[in-house]
Amino acid sequence: MGDAVACTAVMLLAVFGVTRLIRFRGGADPAQRYVGGFSLCLAASLLLLAPGVLTAADRLTGRPVLLVLVGDTLTLAASNLIVLLAVSLPAPPARPARHALTAVAVQLLSIALFAAADPGMRDASLTVAGAGRQLLAAHDALFAGYGLYGLALLARELNRGARSAPPGPLRTGLRITTCAAFTGMLWAGWTADDVVNVLSSGVQFGGDDVISNTLAAVTALLTVSGTTVMRWSGPLGAPARWLRAYRRHRALEPLWAALHAVMPEIALAPADPGAFGCGARGAEFALYRRIIEIRDGALALRPWSDPRVADWAAADGAAVADAAVLEAAGIAAALEHRAAGRAGPGPGRGPAVPYASCPMPGTVDAEALWLLRVTAAFTGSPAVAAVRGRARTGEG
Repeated sequence: MGDAVACTAVMLLAVFGVTRLIRFRGGADPAQRYVGGFSLCLAASLLLLAPGVLTAADRLTGRPVLLVLVGDTLTLAASNLIVLLAVSLPAPPARPARHALTAVAVQLLSIALFAAADPGMRDASLTVAGAGRQLLAAHDALFAGYGLYGLALLARELNRGARSAPPGPLRTGLRITTCAAFTGMLWAGWTADDVVNVLSSGVQFGGDDVISNTLAAVTALLTVSGTTVMRWSGPLGAPARWLRAYRRHRALEPLWAALHAVMPEIALAPADPGAFGCGARGAEFALYRRIIEIRDGALALRPWSDPRVADWAAADGAAVADAAVLEAAGIAAALEHRAAGRAGPGPGRGPAVPYASCPMPGTVDAEALWLLRVTAAFTGSPAVAAVRGRARTGEG
């Protein structure tokens, strides 16, 4: 079981690392080289530390300890590359030369501690005695601690990028890769049991166990998925597109329902009840229909528009620069005027149509993102609620 899981992770990481280095060879983007090098170092480490490989090395050479040292060194090298990747992401990069020197120092210290502990091998387990326990425990603690440090740096930078990225494949990829970093932190933290075992009994299992290999495989899968999400298309990307369209369709429900309740005629020809079961295209078409219906409803409310909305919103503390709040407030006020059977009160200091949308690129994605902002303001903005109250009471 452990060997099978380890082999899965090795294959994913090795293929991904090689293709990444080939694709970006000679390029000016060091981050891609760090990612490729990390993948290859980790793949080699997992291969060498697989339980079956250690057992075979013990039978053939009688010196499997060397494989453990090489495997740990490769894993630490992968951690070093993670640190360099993390500090290369901000603009400008955070002094990578200094971090490179730190990485070399940590690598040399780790090898020195392992060599000084002088562990032996019995039944695929490392054994140490006397002061060797503290030295090997220090090696394990350095190994885990530096890995956690690098992954924490990477997770922070990826999370910052995901928050600032617009919705779409880039944000999705950054979020998946952030999950990979957190899974990697769990994997690095799993080494804590080695420290406890070495200090208490002087024994440490020389290879990675099933849980460690499983965390490695999950980390590898998330890493590959997150960094290749921009290439997802066709059947591979269909589930993600279906889910995105479905979530947006549901998120637009409150605004659509408010318009449809007073103007049922905005609904186009009845949709196929199974539209969301017809794959990504069906879900995207249902979202497109909903956007059109909301736009039709907003246009139909023009006779009931109130040009005082901008002043009302500003008086209630809303940021007038937030066009989504103004559009939501304009729709809310027009709905109240229509329900009361009174037309808009005529010219005022505000714009003639306060809920007219900002110019948007002519794509369904852009329209959906804009209307999601309007819907969020329509349902949750205190300024919109205040404007709705003024319109309902007919306050001037």
